[in-house]
Amino acid sequence: MIDNKYNWKFTFTYHSNFWGSTLLTYTGKKGINHALSIANGNMNWDAADNLMLHKRKRIGSVNDSDINKVERYDLKKRFPEKYFEC
Repeated sequence: MIDNKYNWKFTFTYHSNFWGSTLLTYTGKKGINHALSIANGNMNWDAADNLMLHKRKRIGSVNDSDINKVERYDLKKRFPEKYFEC
């Protein structure tokens, strides 16, 4: 897999009837296909559905080192006043 010049931050949400809504961010140089496969794997692990990509943002400058980081947040705990159903 060829890396991009820039690090990209992809933000996804998905919803599970058991766990509630989850915000997932992937940051790295692997691109949208890799980010979608990670988000889809996390969504399937949580037995969730309704995966949505909310934004894609370029991070850093050309040829920075690969960050390759995944973060997950429960929307009820992180944003209780802004909680929404997906």
